[in-house]
Amino acid sequence: MSILDVTQDIETNVIIPLANLFKSIDPVTNKAFEIKPIIIKLLASEHFYDIANIGSIIKSSAEFTIGTLRFLNFPVPLINTSLRI
Repeated sequence: MSILDVTQDIETNVIIPLANLFKSIDPVTNKAFEIKPIIIKLLASEHFYDIANIGSIIKSSAEFTIGTLRFLNFPVPLINTSLRI
């Protein structure tokens, strides 16, 4: 399964429940949009440990950001490593 293969089953049973949990009020902090409960829920899920997901690569924040900029055709400046300040 590649990173783009999000099936309807994954959408319905993993992504939507996690999104709803993210939007809900955390009973401990009494705030919405808390990351910690999402991470706990995901790491405790069967989906996370599914044999089909072993070896999946998670993009770094830099890879994600640059990939998004390229996908949106946003100009990415070239970095010249020979410049010295």
